[in-house]
Amino acid sequence: MIHRIRDVRRARKMTLADVAARCDPPTTAQTIGRLETGMRTLSLDWLNRIAAALDVDSSELVRLPEQQTIPIAALIGPDGAQAPTRAQDMALPEPEGDLVGMLIEASIGDYRHNDRIIARRLA
Repeated sequence: MIHRIRDVRRARKMTLADVAARCDPPTTAQTIGRLETGMRTLSLDWLNRIAAALDVDSSELVRLPEQQTIPIAALIGPDGAQAPTRAQDMALPEPEGDLVGMLIEASIGDYRHNDRIIARRLA
């Protein structure tokens, strides 16, 4: 299994200590670091604890080798849509055509935090 814990943690601008403190029960930054780097086995229990601490679905922390991704074109937050400051992508169940994604960073209107929108790029 390939995991994306470090990528998701960094995208959320959280430190190892932040994630460790938000785990239930709390753990140490060293433990989170070892899980991120593969120095410690990532069990399903740990995956779920870390996902809850990061406020994401546990499926967002794993990636299958053959899974397709598309680039995130916009981050939608309380100040509207903004371009990502670094390259980000999202998993796509069945890719087709020239697609991009938008990640909802904060609840706004009908959209909720962490919603993902997949759109077809127009010429």
